[in-house]
Order: sequence, then structure tokens, then C-alpha cells
Amino acid sequence: MLANLTIHDVLEIAQQIERNGAAFYRKAAKSATQDKTRRLFAELAQQELEHESVFANMKKSLGTEPQQPTAKTHSLSPTAIAGLAVFGIRPGPAEQFTGKETLAEILRSAIAKEKDSIVFYTGLKGFTSDDQHTQTIDHIIDEEMHHIYTLNRALDKAGPTAHT
Repeated sequence: MLANLTIHDVLEIAQQIERNGAAFYRKAAKSATQDKTRRLFAELAQQELEHESVFANMKKSLGTEPQQPTAKTHSLSPTAIAGLAVFGIRPGPAEQFTGKETLAEILRSAIAKEKDSIVFYTGLKGFTSDDQHTQTIDHIIDEEMHHIYTLNRALDKAGPTAHT
């Protein structure tokens, strides 16, 4: 069965993805053995929470008036849809860690998730006709791209065997 999604629904999906990302990075920070790496993951977790707040504010700015559906998708909740992409919820992004991963494995996983988030947010822009919201999403995409740069630098510093 198909269900209509409103911009409110899409923004709720984006918020869930950011919450999942924050949980992923908090867990990565706990598993880090070096202070510098722990700080990096903690900073990324905080940035994900800031993005979640941006999407919450975008949703508030739309008001409480009924929104026109913007897309058709299978009848799933925004939380479930968020779980299908990016920092998915099955298994939870934080629960995917066994504690046996190397730093390089965690970094590569984070890079892949950040790339997926860029794809999702690029698609998200198609759900809004508000120029300010589009610019805000572009800003978040830029920040996610910076996360990839930062994570790649950390991966480079992890050593030559980290890229295998």
C-alpha cells in the first residue's frame, strides 16, 4: 500500500537519521582507545545532534497547518523509512559494534554512512520548494562532506594498512 509523505514526514525522517548518526558516533567514541579519536567521534556526534535540531526548526517553521503530500512511498513510519537508509536502525547504528572492530573499520563504516546521508539529503531537497530550506539542506550537505574529509584524514593517519 502506498502512503503520502508530507514535508513534515520527510523532516522527521531526517531528524531520525541524525539521531541515529549521533548514537553511532557516541558508540564509536566509547570504543576509541586514543583521546584524539574519542574527541573526533564525540564532536561528530554533537554535530549530528545540531543537524537534528536544524531539521526540527525547519519543521516548526512550517507551522501546524496540514501539509500537502510530497511523495508516495510504502506505508511506513518516518522512523522505519530512516532505518532503510544511512544510519539505519536494524541493527541500531550503535549496536552494530561488536567491540572487535579496528579503528580503520569504524572509520570506513562512518565514511560510507556519511556518503549515504549526502545522497539522502540531496533527495530531500526535492521535497521542499522553500529556498531557505533548500539552502539549509545544502549547508548540512556541506557539513556532511566535511565529515567525510575529516574521517578520511583520520583514516590516513591510522596507517597504510587502514585502507585495505
